[in-house]
Amino acid sequence: MRQLPIVILAVAPMVSALPAFAADYDYNPPLVEETAFPVMEEYVPVEAVTNWYIRGDLGVDVENVPEMFNNGGAYNSLGSVSGSVAAGYNFSDLFRMEGELGYTGLGDFDSDPEFGRFCEGSDAGDPTATTVPCSIERDGNSHAWTFLVNGFFDFGTFARITPYVGAGAGIAYTDYGVYTERECTSAGDFTCDIPGTLYSDVREREFHFAYQLSAGASYDLTDKLKLDVGYRLFGIPGAQQLVRDGDGVDFEEDTLQHQVRFGLRLGL
Repeated sequence: MRQLPIVILAVAPMVSALPAFAADYDYNPPLVEETAFPVMEEYVPVEAVTNWYIRGDLGVDVENVPEMFNNGGAYNSLGSVSGSVAAGYNFSDLFRMEGELGYTGLGDFDSDPEFGRFCEGSDAGDPTATTVPCSIERDGNSHAWTFLVNGFFDFGTFARITPYVGAGAGIAYTDYGVYTERECTSAGDFTCDIPGTLYSDVREREFHFAYQLSAGASYDLTDKLKLDVGYRLFGIPGAQQLVRDGDGVDFEEDTLQHQVRFGLRLGL
């Protein structure tokens, strides 16, 4: 029992030190900050806009219209129809360039019905007779495939209308020919110098330089689609164009056409 006070005296300092020890080792949990998540905005698709465009048009040579010849031959105006497709790029609001693939009719003639010619010869019973009627059928056509590089200057848009001028140059592959069937038969005492039926088929294919000068205007049908109306001076120096020569048809050097053209242009 005498040892109990001694134990109490020994333990007392340790017990009194416990609050200070606990204070030194007090656990403080870390503070967790709330994370603000970004607000997702609604996705709005953006339409891609480019400066590329495609176009197509049709034209007709205004100088070559349907005609009936005195000898019965007929000129077919469809032989003067042209058309093209192109792809181009707008470098600015004022200037654009394109590559064009085109077809141009340079004349189409079909002698239907046959028109008359005369066979030269002699008549044993009538020395004054020197000719007798013959019949000749002549068909001809001429056309060209072209590739042109064109440049255009647009003057600006006013009330959806954009006037423009343009020029272009390239190559043309021309194909032209005439088929002739001549039939002359001796009658009675008359003898043709060249009797019987003769055939002639002449056809040539060549490459030539080609060019165009144009002016017109486009009308905005929508934001991307335009209606084109214009005039084009189209030339192929050295190429053969089928033309009327008074009593038939013939080929004329240096093709030159005055075309009126209508087309559509679509922005991509």
